[in-house]
Amino acid sequence: MLYVCDEALLKFYVKNNCTASIAVDVEFKPVNRVGWQTKNYTFAAGEVGYLVDTRNRFIYVTAHSIGGVQHNWPRHRVDMGGDLGKQFTHTLNCR
Repeated sequence: MLYVCDEALLKFYVKNNCTASIAVDVEFKPVNRVGWQTKNYTFAAGEVGYLVDTRNRFIYVTAHSIGGVQHNWPRHRVDMGGDLGKQFTHTLNCR
């Protein structure tokens, strides 16, 4: 008998609520891997994008705007909660 398992994961998204592009670094614990991994992304103004899946409720985000007025978001811990199977969107604002 074959069983299909839909693993319960947290899906992490970022929303760029700025009028400029932003560069984002995300530190997370990948599914089925030991240790932390860092991925880099760039988002256009107003863009929302899916980044990673994880089972760990914490993700670390560092970001800065590209061009125009400089905005920086120092490394900070994002708590997505413990409800696996959910989607979490982290919004970066330039106001």
